[in-house]
Amino acid sequence: MSSSVDVALERLLREVMPRRLHKIALKDSMSLNGELGIDSIGLMSLAFRIEEEFQIDLMEHADKVATIRTMGDVRNLILELGQKAPS
Repeated sequence: MSSSVDVALERLLREVMPRRLHKIALKDSMSLNGELGIDSIGLMSLAFRIEEEFQIDLMEHADKVATIRTMGDVRNLILELGQKAPS
């Protein structure tokens, strides 16, 4: 992870699950539910934080959000929607 999106995403994930993710090296291939152990409430918290951090309305893209399974999926969605966001 090296881009500003990657750094911010890692920070947000660690905020959502501070104890569980404290010492884990995060990778794009890690599943949100399985490997990272983020439950439905954690996913909602992460979604709210992403909306605030990146100024993206995820409700407008619910079909894309529904396909997210891994950390890499989240990063790719942020990059895709961030490019479409009005300046």
